[in-house]
Amino acid sequence: ADRVRLMRVERATGKHEDWLVNWDAVPQHWDFAADGTLLFEAEYHARLLAYAWNGTGEPKPLTQGGTVSAVTPVAGGRVALLRQTLSAASELHVLPQSGGAAARITSFTEEGAARHHTGEVRELLFEGSRGESVQMFIVLPPGHREGTRYPLIKVVHGGPHATSSDVFHFRWSPQAFAAPGYVVALVNFQGSTSWGQDFAQRIQGAWGDRPLGDTMKAVDALVASGLVDEKRMAMAGGSYGGYMASWIEANTDR
Repeated sequence: ADRVRLMRVERATGKHEDWLVNWDAVPQHWDFAADGTLLFEAEYHARLLAYAWNGTGEPKPLTQGGTVSAVTPVAGGRVALLRQTLSAASELHVLPQSGGAAARITSFTEEGAARHHTGEVRELLFEGSRGESVQMFIVLPPGHREGTRYPLIKVVHGGPHATSSDVFHFRWSPQAFAAPGYVVALVNFQGSTSWGQDFAQRIQGAWGDRPLGDTMKAVDALVASGLVDEKRMAMAGGSYGGYMASWIEANTDR
């Protein structure tokens, strides 16, 4: 859970200066625009956003929702980036460096997407294992009918210091899990990133305890909502997600 810190190095003297000391997010993939503005990506509440920072105050988010990558300054005071969500694969967008609406300029995935149905994506905050607020995404099966209880599959992210984010994901696609008729839950249990340093590091030394409690609380919330059939539930996960699938199997028969 080590927090990446952004540093300025004066090459002539070797002096180091810590930038954004009080900003509790992790900047990555930074680049300078022509006017000296620093552009970078950072996680925020299960999203990966583009930010601009002029050297004072807090960085300004340029995007809202989704997951961005390849944030690149281009001519005319603009920023080019790739953006995707849980419902849409990545496409190229351009927006003003000062902020504002992003214009989508490619449509590479439209033909393929038109042949497939996607499920509605919802977001839920619930009380975690020790009273904390915990977030999860829920992907409903295509053609979901209100009042019907569906089988549940929990897809647990790896890491553990990572996030089930607002991303299409070709390897662990929540839409692919939902397509056969499942409700898919993506719980960002304690230990996940994008909610600050404390939230990420509080599971160190007890890798399964809080995530187990958060996962079971998420099940309770989903059953209470009427979305899920409690008698038909499964889990999937790789890396730390596989560890948690085994941990939960060993601690409950739900």
